[in-house]
Amino acid sequence: MDSISTSSATAVPHASETDGAVVEAHIPQSMKRSVLSWLRVRRTAQGYVLDWIPFLLSGSWLAALILGGYAVVFIVALLRFPLVGPVATVDEQLNYYQIARNFLQYGFMNSGFLHDLSTSSNPAHHPYIYSHMPPGPEIFVALLMKIVGEHWGVIRLVLVAVFFVGMVYFLRFVQLVLREHGLTGAGYVLLFLSPLTVLHAVDHPAYSPFPLFLCFPLVALMRYYATGRTIHYWLALTVVLVASVYAVTLNFILFCVAWVLVWFFGLLRLRFRHVAAMISVGVLGIALHLLQGMWFLGPSVFLEELRITLSNRILGFPSADEVMAFYRAHDIVLHGTHVFDPARNLTAINHSLRFPARVVFVLLGLAVLAWVIARIGRFDRSSHTVVVPVDDVSAPFRTSVGLLAKLFAWAVLSIVIPVALFPAYTGDYGLQGLGEFLLAPLAVVVLAYAVREFFKEGCALWSVSAPGELCVRGLALFLMVAMLLGAFMILARAQQVGIKATTHSHFAANPNGDLVQIERLLKGRVVMTNVYPTTASFFTQEAAFGGCEMAAFGSDGKVDPSRCHAAFIKGYGRGVSVNPTHAVLFRSLFTGFTQCQKDCLKRLEARLNRHHDKMIETKLLTIYALKEN
Repeated sequence: MDSISTSSATAVPHASETDGAVVEAHIPQSMKRSVLSWLRVRRTAQGYVLDWIPFLLSGSWLAALILGGYAVVFIVALLRFPLVGPVATVDEQLNYYQIARNFLQYGFMNSGFLHDLSTSSNPAHHPYIYSHMPPGPEIFVALLMKIVGEHWGVIRLVLVAVFFVGMVYFLRFVQLVLREHGLTGAGYVLLFLSPLTVLHAVDHPAYSPFPLFLCFPLVALMRYYATGRTIHYWLALTVVLVASVYAVTLNFILFCVAWVLVWFFGLLRLRFRHVAAMISVGVLGIALHLLQGMWFLGPSVFLEELRITLSNRILGFPSADEVMAFYRAHDIVLHGTHVFDPARNLTAINHSLRFPARVVFVLLGLAVLAWVIARIGRFDRSSHTVVVPVDDVSAPFRTSVGLLAKLFAWAVLSIVIPVALFPAYTGDYGLQGLGEFLLAPLAVVVLAYAVREFFKEGCALWSVSAPGELCVRGLALFLMVAMLLGAFMILARAQQVGIKATTHSHFAANPNGDLVQIERLLKGRVVMTNVYPTTASFFTQEAAFGGCEMAAFGSDGKVDPSRCHAAFIKGYGRGVSVNPTHAVLFRSLFTGFTQCQKDCLKRLEARLNRHHDKMIETKLLTIYALKEN
């Protein structure tokens, strides 16, 4: 049989031969590099390096999954009810919207850029001023409304975008702290943020920039040191200034304390003059807000109102009843219902220091430290002491112990100092779970150090030849790993409960959906309500009375709106009278001055049922048409 021809016309080249027509690809080099980078593959002179283990240890993949999950949950709830989320503090959210609406309708200068909480359609009833907090969030929402109108879903998406940008800088801050001390695993920090904290802050006009304000100036300063480009330094100072006129005062004090303590404890290598410049800019922002209030209210009224506010928020007096006449005489919002109670303040501090599986990871950290001391330390029988030698072997241990101690002091002091400054106020409000952003890095350091020591000990056991020593050290390692896995199981259980509750509330019908009934039935009507007036009047777009309880609804059927706690109507009681036509009774969404709850609320509802006409009743609220006095 003739053999197969191998002439030059038909020969197939060997695999090693170069033939562009056969093996050449048309994939752009930039795309190849992007794909390899995404796969965590690096090309070097020695070959391709697979960075998979460092990638897994960094936790960035987990952070992306967690943030993506939160985004999905938020979007689902947003599509169901664009106005507010199911875990939002409704009266706060509606206040931001309403003040922004007033800014656009009456102009920023009508209230001197201060909050105007009046909802009346009569311009003569404006402004009704609230001056205790900077107006940054409301100005930001007003600018967004100027662009997109009252499309609340779009506005909330912008706030969410701000939050997620802040989370990137939060992760970067944690990464820098860990890297400074020879650790990795910043992405795992999100395991120690509770779902309720994240989903409550994610679209809150005042809280959504919290991680950005806390971490951006620090990251920008480190970028400035690394590159020498002054733009990063000026960006840091700019964000500090914005934070000073935007953030809730309690939170901004927390930021200032945290920034100073990062320098003081050496968590990052900051320079004192730059930290001092940040604090100086922050003080400037606070001073500008105080001057703003003095300019609009006048020096005497401003100073008296400031004295009342500080006294009430620190000591709990004077009471609301004692200063009601002063506030109404000057058309200023009164929130002075705080009472100083050491037990409540300690409870608030405890709540502010919580994070998921707190006790378990504190115990895990102590156990790991004791285990490492047992490995590297020497027991002195004569003095009954343990000596940890100062050498290269103990250097990582000493560095990590120092980091844990500094992070613990940083987080606790940053949280406790602002809370302790206003004990009566924080007994009611606290930090709304935002302290987790300072405590989570402490937990992730415990985790990172434990994992590193477990791997180090596991590798060391391969060189142990003595069976007894191998057995003892192996058993100790097994117990420590079991403890870590147990801590993870408890953390997973705690987070599972939170995830289940928040996803159920976001995927189910929004419990605040009944609020639209107010607009449908009562738009343009003056109403009385037992909660914050804006909770109802945002929808009626008319004057309203809030905190109306038993005293305002007489047993004989007569109503007296002057007995309500809040009437955000300029001139009310001084020649201006407004007559309510309807009442909205809420069964939840209570505010700080709500006194009538539980049995009292049942009696109030029975009184309204007896004397006034019920228009509609839902799980959230009941609307009544008031009979004329």
